[in-house]
Amino acid sequence: MSFTADVKAELCARRGKGRHCEIAELAAILNGCCKISRENGEPAIELHSDNPAVAKRFLDITGGVFSAQAGVTESARRHRILISGGPCEKILSAAGLLAAEGGLETPQCRISPMVVRQPCCKRAYIRGAFIACGSVAEPEKPYHLEFICETRPLAEGLRDMIAFFEIHPKIITRSGRCVVYLKEGEGIADLLNIMEAHASLLQFESKRVYKSVRNKINRESNCEVANMNKTVCASVRQIRDIRYIISKKGLDYLPEQLAEVAEIRLNNPGATLLEISAMLGHPVGKSGVNHRFRKISEIADIIMAGAE
Repeated sequence: MSFTADVKAELCARRGKGRHCEIAELAAILNGCCKISRENGEPAIELHSDNPAVAKRFLDITGGVFSAQAGVTESARRHRILISGGPCEKILSAAGLLAAEGGLETPQCRISPMVVRQPCCKRAYIRGAFIACGSVAEPEKPYHLEFICETRPLAEGLRDMIAFFEIHPKIITRSGRCVVYLKEGEGIADLLNIMEAHASLLQFESKRVYKSVRNKINRESNCEVANMNKTVCASVRQIRDIRYIISKKGLDYLPEQLAEVAEIRLNNPGATLLEISAMLGHPVGKSGVNHRFRKISEIADIIMAGAE
């Protein structure tokens, strides 16, 4: 199973804190993956899902809270659930999805403030939204969690609801639909906690710690290699200058302090400036050693200019 399927299975197995939370969760599922219509004067709800856990959760809420009887059909692993008639009107009314137009109650997609007025109901709605239209990348891959919403108002309502918990997703448009998304590991971990997907959160966090340690090791290794390359290049340049001076003037041409550091470099081509500093008769700092090598380079340049 994918990590998304694992999270949905855990969320579908969780129960709300009461009828109000289950209605909030159901409202999100209705907005996220159900077709709401009116046929022959009566409202109808139709859910299509290839995830049996989602289908079961929908049936559990509609049957447990509203005693609704649903028609269920399956084909090629896809579940189709249809609810119509009186129970359907009660479901839509409780979820805040009925609106009056011209005296006729018609179903619509929106987030009713009354349905999500309590923090626990907001959690339940976010949980239902993920069950219906959410996905999250595998923890080993770059961080990404998203909800695909059919309309801009639904996307903005969901974004604002998540922001209530101090998590700040963004919205983009993709293929005519709005996508509410997070790309930060910390934000995704916090949202899993808000939805109460605690087992999935532990799995995600363990992978996140592993990635963090691995990336730190890679950074340190890359930095070490870069420093080593820098040391090698500097050493090659310094030895070239010293040998040029010796070939033209001899080592005695250099002042005593410069000759000392030059001889140490020739005998220790792989040593760092700090290591060379420790080998001097009168140790100086790293910057002092570097200054002496600059002086040697300047002397080599002067000799070369004179030879030309």
